[in-house]
Parts: sequence; structure tokens; C-alpha cells
Amino acid sequence: MIDRQPARFTVNDYLALESASEFRHEYYQGYIYDMAGGSPAHAIIVGNAMRSIGDKMVKKGCTTYSSDMCVKTPTSTYAYPDFTALCGKPLYITEQRVTSLINPQLIVEVLSPTTAKYDQTDKFDEYSSIPEFNTYLLIWQDRPLIELRIRVNADTWQTRRFEGLEAVVPISTFNIEIPLADLYLNIDWSEESN
Repeated sequence: MIDRQPARFTVNDYLALESASEFRHEYYQGYIYDMAGGSPAHAIIVGNAMRSIGDKMVKKGCTTYSSDMCVKTPTSTYAYPDFTALCGKPLYITEQRVTSLINPQLIVEVLSPTTAKYDQTDKFDEYSSIPEFNTYLLIWQDRPLIELRIRVNADTWQTRRFEGLEAVVPISTFNIEIPLADLYLNIDWSEESN
């Protein structure tokens, strides 16, 4: 994670900080983390995901969100996923001027070197406590690789990986397909290998 603070904080401490700050922070198990800026590849991939996945979701009547939307889990983790979507009525909770979405169905995270392990493990566990959450898409930024996790039942997830720019990710929960070439459009792999 990024910039772990030395002391543990309450949810109210976090909400007070978040409502007064011009910068975003995440909250996990009593710790507050600064949200650092991403690499150019990260920003391009997030933009591509919002266009490629977002366009398909919106055409189905779904609501999509950028990383400006806070997501709150039932376990009181507050996070800012790279991209979030749901079909149906969005549910929000506002606490100390911090508005959070509490019923996302799709969460997309573009993996950064400093947060990849957390996104794949603890953060996924926190998101999994959201009953409506059923689709997790992890996107590598250093190579064309996608991990798709689909909820089978309350405790079981099916995981599949797709690699290579010719691969297509079938997201059965929303009946859409996402070509990896769309997600990695305009990525200069020669720069990413440096």
C-alpha cells in the first residue's frame, strides 16, 4: 500500500479527513492511505476501460463511475476503484459529506506495482463483502493480461485469465465481451519495459 500512517484511525477520523481534504484517501482496517497518481499507462488503460466497458454497460441501461466515486463495503472499507458499474438502482450513503456507493456489481482495478498485491487479495476480500458485487476485473499495465473473477455463489468465485492483445474477455454477468486490444489501445510497450 501507499503511505501507511503510523497510527490507527476510526471511521469518523477518516470521514472527517476525507470531507475536508482536496485529495482522496482510502480507509482499510484503521489505516488511511493517500491515493497517489498513476503512471501514463495506468491513466490510458483506465480511460480505455471506461470507454470500452462503459459504452457497453451504458447501452444496457447501467450506471458507470470513474475513480472519483468512493465505494464503501459492509466491513467499513472505503476505496476508490479505477472503474465501477452497476445495473439497477444505485444506492448511496453520505457520511460527513462523503458520499459512497454501496452496491456496485462490477469493479475494475488497473494494477500498479505498489498496490497490485493488495488489489488481488485484501481489497478483493473487502469488496466481496458487498452482496451485489459479482464481477472483478484486474488489468495489468505492464503486459496485456486480464484476470476476471465472477461470483458463482456467496463464497465461490470463478477466476479466468486472458493474455495477449488478440484475447477477448467474455463478461457473462453483463453479457458483454471486451477485447484486450481495446483496453490496451495506445499503450507504448517499449516505454513500459523501461
